[in-house]
Amino acid sequence: MMLQLTSAGGTYPVQTSPGFFNALHPLLPMTYVVDGLRHLITGGELWPVWRACLVLGVFTAGALTLTAWSARRKQVWTLDRLHPELSL
Repeated sequence: MMLQLTSAGGTYPVQTSPGFFNALHPLLPMTYVVDGLRHLITGGELWPVWRACLVLGVFTAGALTLTAWSARRKQVWTLDRLHPELSL
């Protein structure tokens, strides 16, 4: 959470942060939350808000896909899971 907060510019502008946070800035979802909320609060055009919603929707779809794939993989029983190797 702290990594996302720092790289999203939630406490200080991203431009004043080290290069590491500038590189992470567009890759983390909280960046788009902060940007969308700033545009909603200050007013102006709504396209940045819609862009943030679209990017967050993509992050959500990716996370749900990864979760469903992982749950499905754990649901299938293999011989190794039925008969684990005994070690004494």
